[in-house]
Amino acid sequence: MRVAGFTMIVFGLLGSFFFAVGVDTGVSTGVSGRVENIGLLSRQSNGLIVSGLLFMTGCILVGLAAVRDAVDRLGPAIIANAPRAMPPAQQRSAPLEPAPSPNDTQSAAQSVQAVAEPSFSKICPDCGSISMGTAKTCRRCGHQYSDAAADASQVAP
Repeated sequence: MRVAGFTMIVFGLLGSFFFAVGVDTGVSTGVSGRVENIGLLSRQSNGLIVSGLLFMTGCILVGLAAVRDAVDRLGPAIIANAPRAMPPAQQRSAPLEPAPSPNDTQSAAQSVQAVAEPSFSKICPDCGSISMGTAKTCRRCGHQYSDAAADASQVAP
């Protein structure tokens, strides 16, 4: 794969040099000198595109060969350090819940909304910004919420 990649890089570079420098796109008019021929410009452009694609494909092949060599070299070390099994249930941080089915979009949207929104909000009496119900201070002006003011300023969602 590496040899094919380097071959493509070489042909891509040679082709781009040939089409950029070696192709003459002008034609003689006889009276006023030379003009650019659209057909020759198109041929030059197509040659440069193909050469560029050859070059990029060669670079990708050389990169993939390097990755393959690194995996071959480090593969046994990666496998030796891989975890063998899931941790026991008592060591897991939270119970695993099944993912919602694709047909159950309304319940998924409701669960996302329930997580995203707090159960109540507070409105700051100084600046009027809305804070989460569990906030102790206003995030905009720094007003300290008291328990009585917090109960009066709570708004249901």
